[in-house]
Amino acid sequence: MVVLLSLILGLLGGETGRADQVHRVFLPLAFKHSAKDASLLRQRYGVIINRRSDVPETMKRLGYFWYLDYQWDADDTPPGIQRALFIDPAIPLLSQDTIRRVAAKAPGSYWMIGGEPNVVETGNMTPVEYSRALNYYSSFIRQADPSARIVGPAVLNFDYTCNGCGDGYQSGHSWLDKFLATYRNMYGAEPPLDVWSIDSYDLNWNVLPLVNEKIITSQLVAFRQWLDSLPEQRGKPIWLAEFGVQWGYGDMLFKDGKAYSSGALREAEMKQFLVRLMTWLDEHSEEHKIEKWFIYSSHVKTFSWASVPSGIHLIDGYGPSSTLSSYGKVYHDLAQGHSVSP
Repeated sequence: MVVLLSLILGLLGGETGRADQVHRVFLPLAFKHSAKDASLLRQRYGVIINRRSDVPETMKRLGYFWYLDYQWDADDTPPGIQRALFIDPAIPLLSQDTIRRVAAKAPGSYWMIGGEPNVVETGNMTPVEYSRALNYYSSFIRQADPSARIVGPAVLNFDYTCNGCGDGYQSGHSWLDKFLATYRNMYGAEPPLDVWSIDSYDLNWNVLPLVNEKIITSQLVAFRQWLDSLPEQRGKPIWLAEFGVQWGYGDMLFKDGKAYSSGALREAEMKQFLVRLMTWLDEHSEEHKIEKWFIYSSHVKTFSWASVPSGIHLIDGYGPSSTLSSYGKVYHDLAQGHSVSP
Protein backbone atom coordinates (compact mmCIF):
# COMPACT_ATOMS: atom_id res chain seq x y z
CA MET A 1 0.00 0.00 0.00
CA VAL A 2 2.33 2.65 -1.29
CA VAL A 3 2.24 5.82 -3.35
CA LEU A 4 1.75 5.01 -7.01
CA LEU A 5 2.68 6.32 -10.42
CA SER A 6 0.18 9.18 -10.65
CA LEU A 7 1.90 10.86 -7.70
CA ILE A 8 5.42 10.18 -8.87
CA LEU A 9 4.89 11.42 -12.41
CA GLY A 10 4.35 14.88 -10.99
CA LEU A 11 7.96 15.14 -9.90
CA LEU A 12 9.21 14.88 -13.46
CA GLY A 13 6.45 16.73 -15.25
CA GLY A 14 5.58 13.81 -17.49
CA GLU A 15 7.30 10.75 -18.85
CA THR A 16 10.86 12.04 -19.18
CA GLY A 17 13.22 13.85 -16.88
CA ARG A 18 15.37 13.14 -13.90
CA ALA A 19 15.92 13.90 -10.24
CA ASP A 20 19.53 13.21 -9.34
CA GLN A 21 20.24 15.01 -6.11
CA VAL A 22 21.88 12.54 -3.75
CA HIS A 23 21.10 12.28 -0.05
CA ARG A 24 24.39 11.22 1.56
CA VAL A 25 24.28 9.54 4.94
CA PHE A 26 26.85 8.84 7.63
CA LEU A 27 26.58 6.85 10.85
CA PRO A 28 28.73 4.81 13.20
CA LEU A 29 29.73 1.47 11.74
CA ALA A 30 28.30 -0.63 14.54
CA PHE A 31 25.06 -0.58 16.48
CA LYS A 32 23.70 -2.79 19.25
CA HIS A 33 20.19 -2.64 20.63
CA SER A 34 19.84 -1.21 24.11
CA ALA A 35 16.90 -3.48 24.88
CA LYS A 36 17.98 -6.50 26.91
CA ASP A 37 15.19 -8.94 26.15
CA ALA A 38 15.51 -10.40 22.64
CA SER A 39 12.02 -11.93 22.85
CA LEU A 40 10.58 -8.45 23.43
CA LEU A 41 12.41 -7.18 20.36
CA ARG A 42 10.98 -9.97 18.23
CA GLN A 43 7.49 -9.07 19.42
CA ARG A 44 8.04 -5.57 18.05
CA TYR A 45 9.59 -6.45 14.71
CA GLY A 46 7.37 -7.46 11.82
CA VAL A 47 7.48 -7.99 8.09
CA ILE A 48 4.96 -7.54 5.31
CA ILE A 49 4.79 -10.77 3.31
CA ASN A 50 4.25 -10.24 -0.41
CA ARG A 51 4.57 -13.92 -1.33
CA ARG A 52 2.04 -15.85 0.73
CA SER A 53 3.09 -19.32 -0.47
CA ASP A 54 6.46 -18.77 1.19
CA VAL A 55 5.25 -17.70 4.64
CA PRO A 56 6.66 -20.73 6.56
CA GLU A 57 10.09 -20.54 4.92
CA THR A 58 10.19 -16.75 5.20
CA MET A 59 9.41 -16.73 8.90
CA LYS A 60 11.87 -19.58 9.47
CA ARG A 61 14.63 -17.50 7.89
CA LEU A 62 13.71 -14.29 9.67
CA GLY A 63 12.78 -15.73 13.05
CA TYR A 64 10.12 -13.11 13.79
CA PHE A 65 6.87 -13.54 15.65
CA TRP A 66 4.82 -11.07 13.60
CA TYR A 67 3.84 -10.67 9.98
CA LEU A 68 1.20 -8.98 7.88
CA ASP A 69 0.03 -10.10 4.44
CA TYR A 70 -3.08 -7.96 3.90
CA GLN A 71 -5.38 -10.98 4.18
CA TRP A 72 -8.07 -11.82 6.74
CA ASP A 73 -8.44 -15.60 6.68
CA ALA A 74 -6.66 -17.24 9.62
CA ASP A 75 -6.43 -20.72 8.08
CA ASP A 76 -2.86 -20.52 6.81
CA THR A 77 -1.11 -18.84 9.75
CA PRO A 78 1.90 -21.05 10.66
CA PRO A 79 1.96 -22.37 14.25
CA GLY A 80 3.96 -20.25 16.64
CA ILE A 81 3.91 -17.16 14.40
CA GLN A 82 1.84 -14.09 15.17
CA ARG A 83 -0.09 -12.54 12.32
CA ALA A 84 -2.19 -9.40 12.14
CA LEU A 85 -5.41 -10.04 10.23
CA PHE A 86 -6.27 -7.40 7.65
CA ILE A 87 -9.64 -6.31 6.29
CA ASP A 88 -9.95 -4.02 3.30
CA PRO A 89 -13.04 -1.94 4.13
CA ALA A 90 -13.28 -0.65 0.57
CA ILE A 91 -14.44 -4.04 -0.75
CA PRO A 92 -17.83 -5.67 0.03
CA LEU A 93 -18.27 -6.25 3.73
CA LEU A 94 -17.50 -9.67 5.14
CA SER A 95 -20.60 -11.41 6.44
CA GLN A 96 -21.22 -11.81 10.16
CA ASP A 97 -20.89 -15.59 9.75
CA THR A 98 -17.45 -15.16 8.15
CA ILE A 99 -16.34 -12.86 10.95
CA ARG A 100 -17.49 -15.37 13.57
CA ARG A 101 -15.70 -18.22 11.79
CA VAL A 102 -12.39 -16.36 11.55
CA ALA A 103 -12.63 -15.09 15.12
CA ALA A 104 -13.22 -18.63 16.40
CA LYS A 105 -10.08 -19.87 14.63
CA ALA A 106 -7.88 -17.03 15.84
CA PRO A 107 -9.13 -15.71 19.20
CA GLY A 108 -7.32 -12.70 20.59
CA SER A 109 -6.18 -11.55 17.17
CA TYR A 110 -5.37 -8.02 16.12
CA TRP A 111 -7.65 -6.98 13.26
CA MET A 112 -6.33 -4.19 11.05
CA ILE A 113 -9.16 -2.28 9.39
CA GLY A 114 -7.95 -0.64 6.21
CA GLY A 115 -4.88 1.29 5.24
CA GLU A 116 -3.98 4.64 3.69
CA PRO A 117 -7.56 5.92 3.44
CA ASN A 118 -6.17 9.42 2.80
CA VAL A 119 -4.56 8.36 -0.50
CA VAL A 120 -6.74 8.04 -3.60
CA GLU A 121 -4.38 5.59 -5.27
CA THR A 122 -4.45 3.10 -2.38
CA GLY A 123 -7.01 3.06 0.47
CA ASN A 124 -9.18 5.91 -0.84
CA MET A 125 -11.96 6.18 1.75
CA THR A 126 -13.77 9.23 3.04
CA PRO A 127 -14.10 9.62 6.82
CA VAL A 128 -17.80 8.74 6.47
CA GLU A 129 -17.07 5.53 4.55
CA TYR A 130 -14.34 4.49 6.94
CA SER A 131 -16.47 5.27 10.00
CA ARG A 132 -19.27 3.01 8.74
CA ALA A 133 -16.87 0.16 8.00
CA LEU A 134 -15.06 0.52 11.33
CA ASN A 135 -18.31 0.54 13.27
CA TYR A 136 -19.57 -2.55 11.43
CA TYR A 137 -16.40 -4.59 11.83
CA SER A 138 -15.54 -3.58 15.37
CA SER A 139 -19.07 -4.39 16.54
CA PHE A 140 -19.24 -7.89 15.05
CA ILE A 141 -15.60 -8.80 15.71
CA ARG A 142 -15.99 -7.97 19.39
CA GLN A 143 -19.28 -9.84 19.60
CA ALA A 144 -17.53 -12.90 18.19
CA ASP A 145 -14.34 -12.44 20.23
CA PRO A 146 -14.25 -9.96 23.13
CA SER A 147 -10.48 -10.47 23.37
CA ALA A 148 -9.89 -9.21 19.80
CA ARG A 149 -8.09 -5.91 19.24
CA ILE A 150 -8.97 -3.39 16.53
CA VAL A 151 -6.21 -1.52 14.69
CA GLY A 152 -6.49 1.38 12.24
CA PRO A 153 -6.66 3.44 10.12
CA ALA A 154 -3.00 3.49 8.94
CA VAL A 155 -3.01 6.87 7.23
CA LEU A 156 0.01 7.53 5.03
CA ASN A 157 2.25 9.90 7.01
CA PHE A 158 0.86 12.56 9.34
CA ASP A 159 1.64 16.23 8.66
CA TYR A 160 4.16 15.49 5.93
CA THR A 161 2.89 14.30 2.56
CA CYS A 162 5.46 14.41 -0.22
CA ASN A 163 7.72 16.66 -2.26
CA GLY A 164 7.99 16.65 -6.03
CA CYS A 165 4.86 14.56 -6.48
CA GLY A 166 2.41 16.75 -8.36
CA ASP A 167 -0.80 17.44 -6.47
CA GLY A 168 0.13 15.01 -3.71
CA TYR A 169 -2.56 13.69 -1.38
CA GLN A 170 -4.56 14.69 1.68
CA SER A 171 -2.44 14.78 4.83
CA GLY A 172 -3.00 12.10 7.40
CA HIS A 173 -3.55 14.78 10.06
CA SER A 174 -6.33 16.45 8.07
CA TRP A 175 -8.01 13.13 7.30
CA LEU A 176 -7.81 12.00 10.94
CA ASP A 177 -9.32 15.22 12.27
CA LYS A 178 -12.27 14.80 9.92
CA PHE A 179 -12.61 11.10 10.74
CA LEU A 180 -12.65 11.74 14.48
CA ALA A 181 -15.36 14.40 14.15
CA THR A 182 -17.33 12.23 11.72
CA TYR A 183 -17.31 9.13 13.90
CA ARG A 184 -18.37 11.07 16.98
CA ASN A 185 -21.18 12.72 15.04
CA MET A 186 -22.42 9.48 13.47
CA TYR A 187 -22.27 7.21 16.53
CA GLY A 188 -22.03 9.50 19.53
CA ALA A 189 -18.89 7.72 20.71
CA GLU A 190 -15.14 7.56 20.25
CA PRO A 191 -13.71 5.43 17.42
CA PRO A 192 -13.38 1.88 18.81
CA LEU A 193 -9.67 1.53 18.08
CA ASP A 194 -7.41 -0.28 20.53
CA VAL A 195 -4.32 0.57 18.48
CA TRP A 196 -3.80 3.54 16.15
CA SER A 197 -1.69 2.77 13.09
CA ILE A 198 0.23 4.78 10.53
CA ASP A 199 2.20 4.01 7.37
CA SER A 200 5.25 6.19 6.85
CA TYR A 201 7.74 6.72 4.04
CA ASP A 202 10.27 9.27 2.93
CA LEU A 203 8.52 10.70 -0.15
CA ASN A 204 10.81 13.61 -0.92
CA TRP A 205 11.34 12.81 -4.58
CA ASN A 206 13.61 15.84 -4.96
CA VAL A 207 16.31 14.16 -2.84
CA LEU A 208 17.21 10.62 -3.85
CA PRO A 209 17.49 7.88 -2.71
CA LEU A 210 14.48 7.96 -0.38
CA VAL A 211 16.33 7.01 2.79
CA ASN A 212 15.71 9.91 5.18
CA GLU A 213 14.49 8.16 8.31
CA LYS A 214 13.96 11.52 10.05
CA ILE A 215 10.82 12.02 7.98
CA ILE A 216 9.42 8.78 9.42
CA THR A 217 10.44 9.49 13.01
CA SER A 218 8.99 13.01 12.85
CA GLN A 219 5.66 11.59 11.68
CA LEU A 220 5.59 9.13 14.56
CA VAL A 221 6.31 11.87 17.11
CA ALA A 222 3.63 14.16 15.64
CA PHE A 223 1.12 11.30 15.57
CA ARG A 224 1.85 10.52 19.23
CA GLN A 225 1.39 14.18 20.19
CA TRP A 226 -1.94 14.32 18.34
CA LEU A 227 -3.23 11.20 20.08
CA ASP A 228 -2.14 12.45 23.48
CA SER A 229 -3.95 15.74 22.89
CA LEU A 230 -7.21 13.74 22.84
CA PRO A 231 -8.22 12.74 26.40
CA GLU A 232 -10.05 9.61 25.25
CA GLN A 233 -7.14 8.41 23.09
CA ARG A 234 -4.21 9.48 25.23
CA GLY A 235 -1.68 6.73 25.79
CA LYS A 236 -3.12 4.26 23.28
CA PRO A 237 -0.42 2.31 21.45
CA ILE A 238 0.81 3.03 17.94
CA TRP A 239 1.78 0.58 15.21
CA LEU A 240 4.03 1.60 12.34
CA ALA A 241 2.03 -0.56 9.99
CA GLU A 242 4.25 -0.11 6.96
CA PHE A 243 7.65 1.44 6.24
CA GLY A 244 10.48 0.89 3.81
CA VAL A 245 12.18 2.48 0.83
CA GLN A 246 10.27 3.41 -2.31
CA TRP A 247 13.24 4.30 -4.49
CA GLY A 248 16.77 3.29 -3.61
CA TYR A 249 18.56 4.83 -6.58
CA GLY A 250 20.37 8.17 -6.75
CA ASP A 251 18.57 9.29 -9.88
CA MET A 252 15.25 8.68 -11.59
CA LEU A 253 14.37 8.79 -15.26
CA PHE A 254 11.09 7.99 -16.99
CA LYS A 255 10.54 6.28 -20.30
CA ASP A 256 7.29 4.86 -21.62
CA GLY A 257 5.60 5.50 -18.29
CA LYS A 258 8.13 3.54 -16.23
CA ALA A 259 10.80 4.77 -13.83
CA TYR A 260 14.36 3.59 -14.19
CA SER A 261 17.84 4.62 -13.10
CA SER A 262 21.15 5.12 -14.85
CA GLY A 263 23.04 3.92 -11.78
CA ALA A 264 23.17 1.12 -9.26
CA LEU A 265 20.88 0.55 -6.29
CA ARG A 266 22.27 2.34 -3.22
CA GLU A 267 22.32 -0.79 -1.11
CA ALA A 268 24.69 0.52 1.55
CA GLU A 269 22.58 3.64 2.12
CA MET A 270 19.42 1.58 2.44
CA LYS A 271 21.03 -0.64 5.06
CA GLN A 272 22.21 2.44 6.92
CA PHE A 273 18.63 3.75 6.77
CA LEU A 274 17.49 0.54 8.46
CA VAL A 275 20.05 0.81 11.22
CA ARG A 276 19.29 4.47 11.91
CA LEU A 277 15.53 3.93 12.00
CA MET A 278 15.77 0.82 14.18
CA THR A 279 18.14 2.68 16.50
CA TRP A 280 15.56 5.43 16.95
CA LEU A 281 12.70 2.97 17.46
CA ASP A 282 14.68 1.01 20.02
CA GLU A 283 15.50 4.18 21.94
CA HIS A 284 12.10 5.87 21.69
CA SER A 285 9.44 3.19 21.19
CA GLU A 286 8.53 2.99 24.88
CA GLU A 287 8.44 6.78 25.25
CA HIS A 288 6.06 7.12 22.30
CA LYS A 289 4.23 3.82 22.93
CA ILE A 290 5.12 2.40 19.52
CA GLU A 291 4.38 -1.30 19.92
CA LYS A 292 5.23 -2.79 16.53
CA TRP A 293 6.65 -1.97 13.12
CA PHE A 294 6.31 -3.82 9.81
CA ILE A 295 8.87 -3.50 7.04
CA TYR A 296 7.94 -3.68 3.36
CA SER A 297 8.64 -6.25 2.03
CA SER A 298 9.66 -9.88 2.31
CA HIS A 299 10.52 -10.57 -1.33
CA VAL A 300 11.68 -8.59 -4.34
CA LYS A 301 9.00 -6.22 -5.55
CA THR A 302 8.86 -4.16 -8.72
CA PHE A 303 6.25 -1.45 -8.32
CA SER A 304 3.76 -0.94 -11.12
CA TRP A 305 5.33 2.41 -11.98
CA ALA A 306 8.92 1.11 -12.02
CA SER A 307 10.94 -0.91 -14.50
CA VAL A 308 13.24 -2.38 -11.84
CA PRO A 309 13.04 -3.44 -8.18
CA SER A 310 13.71 -0.30 -6.18
CA GLY A 311 13.30 -0.98 -2.46
CA ILE A 312 14.19 -3.23 0.42
CA HIS A 313 13.49 -6.96 0.38
CA LEU A 314 14.48 -9.37 3.13
CA ILE A 315 14.51 -12.71 1.31
CA ASP A 316 16.42 -13.84 -1.80
CA GLY A 317 14.91 -16.75 -3.69
CA TYR A 318 11.87 -18.84 -2.89
CA GLY A 319 10.92 -21.93 -0.93
CA PRO A 320 13.45 -24.16 0.85
CA SER A 321 16.37 -22.69 -1.13
CA SER A 322 15.61 -19.10 -0.04
CA THR A 323 18.15 -17.14 1.98
CA LEU A 324 18.29 -13.85 3.83
CA SER A 325 19.15 -10.93 1.58
CA SER A 326 21.78 -8.42 2.69
CA TYR A 327 18.93 -6.28 4.05
CA GLY A 328 17.34 -9.31 5.64
CA LYS A 329 20.55 -10.10 7.52
CA VAL A 330 20.64 -6.56 8.94
CA TYR A 331 16.96 -6.61 9.95
CA HIS A 332 17.24 -10.14 11.36
CA ASP A 333 20.25 -9.25 13.49
CA LEU A 334 18.62 -6.06 14.75
CA ALA A 335 15.51 -8.03 15.72
CA GLN A 336 17.70 -10.47 17.65
CA GLY A 337 19.47 -7.64 19.48
CA HIS A 338 22.80 -8.38 17.82
CA SER A 339 25.52 -5.94 16.83
CA VAL A 340 25.22 -4.69 13.26
CA SER A 341 27.87 -3.18 10.99
CA PRO A 342 26.11 -2.12 7.78
